[in-house]
Amino acid sequence: MKKTGFMTGLLLCVCVLGGCGMWNDMWGIPDKDAIPQGPAPKCDVNLPACSGGMVLPVNGELVTVNDVISMQLEDLKPIAQKGDYLDFRRNAKPMLDQSLNNRISNIVLHQKAKKEMKEGIDEQLDKAADTEIKQFLAGFNGNYADAEKAIKKMGMDWKSFKEYQKKLILVQYFLSEELKDKRPITYSEMRQYYENAKNEQFHTAAMVQFRVIDIMPAKLKLDANDPNLARAEAAKQLVTAIMEKLKAGEDFVALAKQYSCDPMRAPLGGLWTPVSIGSLAAPYDVLEAEAVKLEPGQVAGPIEANGHIFILKLESKKAESYESFEKVQHTVETSIKFQRRKEAVDKMVNKLMAQADIGDKNTFLELCMQKAYQQVTQN
Repeated sequence: MKKTGFMTGLLLCVCVLGGCGMWNDMWGIPDKDAIPQGPAPKCDVNLPACSGGMVLPVNGELVTVNDVISMQLEDLKPIAQKGDYLDFRRNAKPMLDQSLNNRISNIVLHQKAKKEMKEGIDEQLDKAADTEIKQFLAGFNGNYADAEKAIKKMGMDWKSFKEYQKKLILVQYFLSEELKDKRPITYSEMRQYYENAKNEQFHTAAMVQFRVIDIMPAKLKLDANDPNLARAEAAKQLVTAIMEKLKAGEDFVALAKQYSCDPMRAPLGGLWTPVSIGSLAAPYDVLEAEAVKLEPGQVAGPIEANGHIFILKLESKKAESYESFEKVQHTVETSIKFQRRKEAVDKMVNKLMAQADIGDKNTFLELCMQKAYQQVTQN
């Protein structure tokens, strides 16, 4: 729970995904479960930010600059560090535009849900929001202060956070009722989805893991007793000596620790993390090329490449594979349901946004970019 960026646009995401359990707990929740009592809010949550500044009206509700930029500031800092404001504007605009669109879609969806819902639902929403807040607090092991800090980073206090949760729950329930899809998912539809997605979702690349003794001539210390010995020649003599030791049965791990010039892997006996075939750049691509020719336990070398002389030992090798359709059929079915639901939500949101009374969005977005740049460069 250390990161809070997930809250941006969460309303729409939760509505699409459903199944978060919020609505299931909504009915018959014990009254004894009360939310944490924080300090009174400094300003009315329904008003623009107390600091003032331009706001964007959306069907009578107001979006503030802080609503749009607060959850993006950490991601925007490295962008601001790379150049001037014009560079920042070009790279930050898509991110802030998406954040603003999420905010607008949240508003129009909530307004639609509130209009369509039956009377008397407020009490159930209130109880369900209390339960969500308790679960949120539990994510911080019951530490009220840490949970409150996270909420403040979202630009909220306990009161506005509860209102936010109520909106989430209301919209989720509305969409679950409004967008029920009773169309059956056929076997051929699932099979087609699997074939289209298997390379991306259900494929495991071929993997190899190996140990390497990496001799770098440029890093070798020359023998003071033989100053005429060139580094390249000294490296070849060392590699020859190491190969003889290996043939004599000496331990590869011990030799890697003693002779390898790789400062990161030498203490590990030259061990590399598992490598997927095709993932290494030069000069290390020669290692995976040699590794696929070996069987576990076999040694290859010397292998010369761009200032390195490698001696390689294969630890393990795994061929590429695909999860079978039968094994992932449930995942495929769930993905199709999600895809259908997302398309339905997108269609509804686009229609509602097209009908919404929205202010000067472009000017407001420009202000958001300016304010974001000021905050990330001044902090």
